[in-house]
Amino acid sequence: MTELENLQKEVIEYYYELRETHKDKISYVGYKIFYSKFSKKTDILFIGINPGGGELGEFSDESLQFEYTNPEINNYALAQGTLKAFKAAGYENLLSELDQENRVMKTNFFYYIDTEEADINKFRSAILSKEEEFIFYDKARIWTKKIIEMSRPKLIICEGKLTYDLLKVDLSIVNEIPHIDVIETECDNYSIITYSRLRSYIRNAALFTEILKKKLEAIYG
Repeated sequence: MTELENLQKEVIEYYYELRETHKDKISYVGYKIFYSKFSKKTDILFIGINPGGGELGEFSDESLQFEYTNPEINNYALAQGTLKAFKAAGYENLLSELDQENRVMKTNFFYYIDTEEADINKFRSAILSKEEEFIFYDKARIWTKKIIEMSRPKLIICEGKLTYDLLKVDLSIVNEIPHIDVIETECDNYSIITYSRLRSYIRNAALFTEILKKKLEAIYG
């Protein structure tokens, strides 16, 4: 069994256990790991906080296409804001090209699917015990770090500072440079960018674009 298959198996078993343990309190516990194909040679890895939009299902497999390049499902604010930033940075077609070459990935820190932001908070605080909540966080950290190690990205884009704050506990962060609404840093062999969000919008899109351009030029010239 590969490392990826082991991770997928762990996720399936964990969420099955959650569902069975709390079936008298909650009727549905869904999850989704990937919003792209998996790659061991990733240029750019996007990490969000958790799936939203009310998807119904249990998704442990890879997606056939990177979500932001799929016109059938990329019509929401964060996807469009990200695409605009890449275009403004002078790399309009980069994500499509990387998707075709299987060198871009998207996942989330938490895999739990909710329909609105309050759902995951309610699930953690009202459904899970304190011990279960700790395990919920701990498994998310372990799985996210494992995906980073397996995919070996050159650039990680954390989609919101909450994601970054949860993630950096387990990373060897060096040279953190905070800007207003944007943070850039280095970690091992890759760079990280994160930004403040206003719901599903990048709060300071112009500054994010400026720093994104610098990072992309360092990779692609």
